[in-house]
Amino acid sequence: MNKPVDYPIYYYEFIRRVSLFCVPTKVVEYSEIENLALGGLLFLGEDKFTGISNKTYSSLWGNLRFAIENKRDDIIFQYWSNAHQYKGFWMSEYSKDIDRIDKNRFVEFHIALGALLFYKERFESLKSILYYSNSLPPKYELYPINSTDIFLSLDKFLSFNREYIFIESKYPFPEKNGAGASDYIKTEIAKYLILLLIRELSLPQYYTYDNHSELPTLPITENDLYNWKENILPFIRNSYIELWEIIERNELVYDCITINIFEDYLNEIELAIEVKYKKTLENQPISIDKENEFKQNTTNIINNKIAIIKGFNQIGELSKDPITSNYKIWFKQIVAKGAFANDQHISYSGIDSSCAEYIVFNFYSIYSSIFLLHTKKTYMLKEEDIFSGIDKLVSSNSKFIIIACRTNIDYWASIEKGITKEVNYFYNNIEIVDLWNSHPNLYQTFYIIERVNLPRVNFNEPQEDEIKKYKLDDYDKEINLFGKLVDLNERKDLHIDIPNQKEQKEEYAIACLYLTPCIEVNQKTKVIEFKVFDKFDNKGVPNAISDVKSWDELFPKKEEKEEDK
Repeated sequence: MNKPVDYPIYYYEFIRRVSLFCVPTKVVEYSEIENLALGGLLFLGEDKFTGISNKTYSSLWGNLRFAIENKRDDIIFQYWSNAHQYKGFWMSEYSKDIDRIDKNRFVEFHIALGALLFYKERFESLKSILYYSNSLPPKYELYPINSTDIFLSLDKFLSFNREYIFIESKYPFPEKNGAGASDYIKTEIAKYLILLLIRELSLPQYYTYDNHSELPTLPITENDLYNWKENILPFIRNSYIELWEIIERNELVYDCITINIFEDYLNEIELAIEVKYKKTLENQPISIDKENEFKQNTTNIINNKIAIIKGFNQIGELSKDPITSNYKIWFKQIVAKGAFANDQHISYSGIDSSCAEYIVFNFYSIYSSIFLLHTKKTYMLKEEDIFSGIDKLVSSNSKFIIIACRTNIDYWASIEKGITKEVNYFYNNIEIVDLWNSHPNLYQTFYIIERVNLPRVNFNEPQEDEIKKYKLDDYDKEINLFGKLVDLNERKDLHIDIPNQKEQKEEYAIACLYLTPCIEVNQKTKVIEFKVFDKFDNKGVPNAISDVKSWDELFPKKEEKEEDK
């Protein structure tokens, strides 16, 4: 394979000096050396294929730019004809040895060169090369092959592309440097590509299969279609009217193309993109990788958040006949299917966590409400009296546990000296469990309960009909968590579950999670509730410390024995 050639530094310097000498003088006697040095022959070669390196491209660009700035249209034309021969013959002759990327780079170089001519208003020079060919029927070697290639080139220059972040170092334009130079140059090249699109429509038809007005082949992915729809087409529409005045004034393209024909052409493309974009949104499949990621993330979040309550099963001791309550936590959210499809124009984030947090919140609300249901006595105390009240109730007795609901334990630790932290928080040897995700009505509430009577939680399997309806997968066997991402384009029978405002139902998916906890509580369970008094939210007056009785006073052992009987 012919690798790109880097010539010795003095070779490039020699050609640069020839350029500096010959270009401004325009002496006929030097035309042969101009053709060799500035016409590209010393770089491109005449009798064999030579690969072009980045250093050679840079030297070529500098010399040709100098010629354009000095209005040497003859040198540009001579170079163009040599480059046309190089691309049409040598790159074809050695096509097996040439990487497609090399061919694309060669065409890209000449697109940028044409854009520089347009930018410098060298319209006569442009006219000489826009339809240049040395064969019949003509082949235009240095231009995009068709409208599809033009749109792909527009995509490269108008979208974020790391290759063109510093395009000013690759194709420097005169008077354009510093901040903003890159965006300006890319915009100028994109405008020139619009001119090439108009030129493409004006090309004559030599064969019956020639169709220069054919619509470009549309992209496949949602991301690329969206980019054409929202970026490329609007850019063309915002630019072509100004370009058309220049085109008409300088007769740059054949007059068989009118502005109305071009507008109709753009309208056809826009309609085709809209139709395909809608179909793509409907038909794009849910990514297997993203569905597995949804399963893993939601399962991990739920397990991590409810681990502390699952741990209560190791502490509590169930009586022979506990009170059993079964619950269902059903989460179904309608989401854009793009959130779980590949190649999207935007990044969706947080859906996994929001779905899992819904399950966690409802689970905690259910579990914390159990304490409320078994509360035997409530004390409403001022903030500074809460832990003094707890002291009076259970006095450092480690057989109890404090359940803190919707309160900031770190804050309490900062104002209450008796609170310490090892792995968990403790208050005078009594463990504190933080249930921040408790029921909203339990704000700033503390429950005191005997450790042996902590409610236990198990997880039932969902009902078979629910599993079958949504074809749920078993996400986690330990907690019987079931879930599924349901493609509504495939499950039209579930459209009835979608609100009416979702018109294009096929573009959506249902994110499903299903958990069925079973909570068991001993019948003799007793709970004391302490709430922080808020003068703005609570009526009346708070309890005094003297109102608080000890556990033994509230529940004499004699009464407990009678209850056991």
